[in-house]
Amino acid sequence: MIDGISGGGGPVRGPWPSRSAATPAADSNEPARAVTRVTPVARSGPGGLVAELASAPPVDRGRVEALRSAIAEGRYKIDPTAIADAMLKLERGAR
Repeated sequence: MIDGISGGGGPVRGPWPSRSAATPAADSNEPARAVTRVTPVARSGPGGLVAELASAPPVDRGRVEALRSAIAEGRYKIDPTAIADAMLKLERGAR
């Protein structure tokens, strides 16, 4: 989710809550809490990372280089409307 787009809340503003006894500072004398280990992404098999990358469209290296050159030379123009439209489509689940 992109903050401020759905939910109609707009940008988040302070003041931020101060730390309480429930959320001690990192340099306090409170003992460290246990960290849950996260399992790594499956590297093979159906639905795994390898399968996902294999099904992705190929990278057009020529297009990538053309874009890099345009950015470096200041010829690449940013279209804020197109960016906003793409962000809204992603937020709404449209692809």
